[in-house]
Amino acid sequence: MKVNLKDLFEQYNSLPKSPERTKLGKKIRKEEKKLVDELDYVEIIYILQFLGDYDKDALLLDLINKHPESSLFVLSLTKNGMHSYTPARKIAMHEYENNEEAIDRDSRLIFDKKLCAFLSKYNSKQDCAYVRTLTDGASWLESNRKSLRGLI
Repeated sequence: MKVNLKDLFEQYNSLPKSPERTKLGKKIRKEEKKLVDELDYVEIIYILQFLGDYDKDALLLDLINKHPESSLFVLSLTKNGMHSYTPARKIAMHEYENNEEAIDRDSRLIFDKKLCAFLSKYNSKQDCAYVRTLTDGASWLESNRKSLRGLI
């Protein structure tokens, strides 16, 4: 049975500190681990919107440690001060022989492809607003507004 992550986070956030909340937190971490193990980028993007900065960084660090090939994806979601940024950048610099232009170009391309996959599955107003936030209103998003059924 597929877990509804949004409902899980809403339940978790609505509870005061309690054994039930702790149990939900463990369930959330189990789902995060499963998404990382399966390298499910769409669901990882989805779950990131519910996480705080620390938990987001921990999930991305876990992703890069288990799947070094996800370095460009991780770079597209991180900022220089995040713990997950450094190993992702190091892997990418090695793979691209220190060609920063190629790293930036390919990380944007991968990110755009993963966001399009995300929007093909999740396209509520909230999801589209989340993507707009992630992309700072990227030009491809604006140009595809009609295909997203006016949700943006």
